[in-house]
Amino acid sequence: MLPIDRTVEGLAGALSLLQRRHEVLVSNVANLETPGYRARELDFGAALKEAFASPERAPTAPTARIDPTAPARADGNSVDLDLQMAKLGQNGGRYTALAKIMGMRLALLRLAPTAQEPENVGPPTSGSTRPSRGPMPSRIRRTSAPICPAGSSALIASGWVA
Repeated sequence: MLPIDRTVEGLAGALSLLQRRHEVLVSNVANLETPGYRARELDFGAALKEAFASPERAPTAPTARIDPTAPARADGNSVDLDLQMAKLGQNGGRYTALAKIMGMRLALLRLAPTAQEPENVGPPTSGSTRPSRGPMPSRIRRTSAPICPAGSSALIASGWVA
């Protein structure tokens, strides 16, 4: 895939990690009554930091590890339904927020080529019958500032990493 934008790549990676974490949490809920099943957790923060630390490398699939903080019941199962549902809700909220951010970012990138100053703006040339519209308003002019100056590291700094 050709890189469109470093931020979009980071958002796509974060969405993939959240999707993988959702699968792990759903698996925990599905095994609620399985004797001896140990709840698993995906370390989202470590996986996201690793993905942003080395963008040149192909990302490795994060592995789900047994959650050491979950106490086991008498049958050996360590899945707490309330805790898993809370984690699913939090994970879903993060996914929705990142998907909205990615949609807005892609919309900005789609608008970027059209934000250039048209050729016909300015004083009329000799022989032109159109009235002068003057210079383009400053809010439409293209600037040299990047659309997202913080870049992909903004996800890590903004607290999306647990």
